[in-house]
Amino acid sequence: MIRPVLLAVLYSIAALPAVMPHLTTAQEIAPSPVPAPAAKPEEKKNKPHVRLICVSALKEDQDVILATKDETGKWTELGKAKIRSAFITEWIPVPAGEVHLAVKDQDTLKSIGKFTFPSECRRAMAVLLPAPDKTSYSAFTVDPEKLSFAKGSVLAVNFSKQTGYLLLGTTKVTVGSGQRVVTKPTPEENGMYRFMVAYQDQENQPVTCYDRYLPVSKDSRDLLFLFPDPVQGLKVMNLPMFGDLD
Repeated sequence: MIRPVLLAVLYSIAALPAVMPHLTTAQEIAPSPVPAPAAKPEEKKNKPHVRLICVSALKEDQDVILATKDETGKWTELGKAKIRSAFITEWIPVPAGEVHLAVKDQDTLKSIGKFTFPSECRRAMAVLLPAPDKTSYSAFTVDPEKLSFAKGSVLAVNFSKQTGYLLLGTTKVTVGSGQRVVTKPTPEENGMYRFMVAYQDQENQPVTCYDRYLPVSKDSRDLLFLFPDPVQGLKVMNLPMFGDLD
């Protein structure tokens, strides 16, 4: 025979599930999101980056967006920049392959130019020029490491049909139409060098279109662009680029 006290205890135990709060099972507990590990400095350093070199802008202080576009037409924004004539942006991370220069067009993006970032390239420069239609950009990329474009050197790019003849101190260089040439100036004892650009006219006579003395800079890479000019024959633009490639 069960004693009255023991019977009361048994009744109390039997009633516990009805009054205890609901216990959530392990499967019902949503796991807390685990934050992605921060990228190591080495990983950031080795990611592909591009620097835009705007020779001549369609609009001054133009806001552009670097973006990719998949087969379905979906855009992925990579970064933004404000460009103007004779301007070099900071490094912007991009993937290898086709990259668009885009602008906002209501709720979507509109491409106004594109370039191909070389595969297996860590740092590249995209040179921008207005396309013949004057509504978009023509662009080409330069891999400075592949060209051995080191600090203290000059990268000359000839966009004209003329052959350019360069004198950088005692260094003489010929840059044919469409060519890219990397060279180093030879300075005088005072650290200056004569920077002269010339071409030959229809009578094969030399015509100087750029002549000045410049200091040798061990901290910059100099970009020299040659363009056709109806008056001078050749138009010269010189842009120094400072900073490391990292």
